[in-house]
Amino acid sequence: MIVARAGTTGAPHTARARGRCMGTRTRAAVADRSSRNRATLPPKSTIGLAVAAALAGATAPRAPALAATGAEASGALQEVVVTARKREENLQDVPISMEVLTQKDLQNLGIVRFDDYAYRVPSISFISIGPGTQTFYMRGVSDGTNPDYANTSATGFFLDDGSLSWFGVQPDLHLYDIQRIEVLNGPQGTTFGAGSMAGAVRYITNKPDVNAFSAGADFDGGKIQRGQGDYTYEGFLNVPLIDGRLGLRLSAFSASHGGFIDNLLTTRTWVNGAGSSNSQWARNNFNREHQEGGRLALKGVLNERWSATLSYDYQRQTAFGAWDEDLINYGPRAISRFGPEFLGYQARNMDFHVDGDVGIADLVFASTYWALPTRRWDEYSQYMENFAPSYTPYFLNGAPGCSGTTCNAPPPGSNEGFTCLSDPAYGGTPFTGCNPPVQFYEYHTNPERWSDELRLASKPGGRLHWLGGLYWEKTRDKNSGSTYYMPGLRTDGAAFLYENSYYGTTGSSLPPAVWYAYTERSDYLQTTEFADISFDLTAKLNVEAGTVHFHSRFAYSFPYASFAYQPLTPGLAAGSSSKWDSKLGVSYKLTDKVMLYANFAQGFRDGGSNAGDPAPCYTKGVPLDYIPDTLNNFEIGWKSTGLGGRLLWNGATYLMNWRDLQTIIYDANICPTSS
Repeated sequence: MIVARAGTTGAPHTARARGRCMGTRTRAAVADRSSRNRATLPPKSTIGLAVAAALAGATAPRAPALAATGAEASGALQEVVVTARKREENLQDVPISMEVLTQKDLQNLGIVRFDDYAYRVPSISFISIGPGTQTFYMRGVSDGTNPDYANTSATGFFLDDGSLSWFGVQPDLHLYDIQRIEVLNGPQGTTFGAGSMAGAVRYITNKPDVNAFSAGADFDGGKIQRGQGDYTYEGFLNVPLIDGRLGLRLSAFSASHGGFIDNLLTTRTWVNGAGSSNSQWARNNFNREHQEGGRLALKGVLNERWSATLSYDYQRQTAFGAWDEDLINYGPRAISRFGPEFLGYQARNMDFHVDGDVGIADLVFASTYWALPTRRWDEYSQYMENFAPSYTPYFLNGAPGCSGTTCNAPPPGSNEGFTCLSDPAYGGTPFTGCNPPVQFYEYHTNPERWSDELRLASKPGGRLHWLGGLYWEKTRDKNSGSTYYMPGLRTDGAAFLYENSYYGTTGSSLPPAVWYAYTERSDYLQTTEFADISFDLTAKLNVEAGTVHFHSRFAYSFPYASFAYQPLTPGLAAGSSSKWDSKLGVSYKLTDKVMLYANFAQGFRDGGSNAGDPAPCYTKGVPLDYIPDTLNNFEIGWKSTGLGGRLLWNGATYLMNWRDLQTIIYDANICPTSS
């Protein structure tokens, strides 16, 4: 299959309130990289085995929405049915730019996770430094800031009916028993709501077949060159419990990936003169990962007009060690870490979906639940050491040579002075009595989301096509936060005692060896009403219009957020926002094989709050909250097939105007935290 798209695109990388990017799509795509160099997976030898059930009447999982086998025999491309506009349509009849990976594509290309297909989709760029860290962008819509401190994602991410978009990283789901992946380019606000500002990615799972039994299994194993081995076991089972009425589908997987990054035994002399070794953490093949989980789905068919499907997805993932490399200091596939590195989460998703015929329209009701409890440990010592000069002013409040948070000549290494008895930054002797300033942090979060959607769509056929619906979503994280540990922290040192005096505190307000900590709770509620209508003016010419109204309420509370020498200060912020967005389009079929289209579409991302910052931040211009931003997309495209159905050529050119852009700004002279 050949798909042509156009070009290069660049979203603004400034904090201006307006931005613009334009381009055309081609097949070429380059994945973004973070400031750490993620190590490239070295070659591995593999052995694979796929077994379809050899039982009477058993069949392998069929690839859906494909043309008859005669098309395959002739070499013609297979027809693909999608639900990009929340109704079933032929891919080539949908007047938007999109890519689709069918079940057959996923199998042939060996796609089992996000990274595998993201490289193949021109509109997607992403940052990844290991399992569970993927942050992706579409059409270059990114402000270029650190994704670890991102606000709400600008791209939508869906598993069937459930929205999994959250702050920054999306779940790193194992892809098995998936019917197709739909990648919708450009704003999808009038169809998929807030967060689908730059586009959306949808995973559509295989549903139970109430008529036929099928089963299958796959095994893949390999040995990484100069590394460890890895393996994957997968299997599915589809059983009609009541022929034509009730079906059960089960799938399960277990995947382990061995290490290939060495954490070298290293000694280090810090700025404060202390020395330390990472012998506790040094080892070969420092990184490794394991995933396991599955899906249980039950489908019931009441009659020809009504059916319902209930599904539950579960995945547990653990990753140890680091997945980047330090090419400058240690060479390929090597690093030096002085603390623990770990990521673990459990992704749970429940989806209840009802399809019904109410006479004048087709009805869909979908209710979902999603949870992603996550825990992460990372080494932080190098960051603190390298960042010390610009971080210094915040820690030197009122210190000699400083006024407020401005210092005439901040001495290097003053952060490390908090592990010493004396520190020259605080008017004492040179560093004495110092411990190694090794630091690492633990981060935990437990987001949960409930959603309900009710929509009606016009019957297929006729000249008038319409869609209308209501959407409700509640997201809550009752316990999120970080704890930064500094085992060598000296609460009896000059630096710490000076800050105690400045803040009027005694000793540490946090547990022993804790340098900084915060905990927070967030509550978020949104409601959306949406509608779309299209009309065939002639057999070839169609016009379309859509609108969405969005309203949200949010509250963020901080039981505490402070350094060890500060008092524990609680914080609370609440707010709301509303938004109207729209879509206009026209499409024209030159022939049965060629369609031209032009669209104007808006996407948006909700506003939020900068709660929890120190009080001086707000007096220096940090807003208490921020409003939704909007992406206006102007697009012209075409869809075509040729050579007897063996050539597919789709393309689009677009101009996007980004208004009220949300971005993270770090300036220690304004605020010691990102806002």
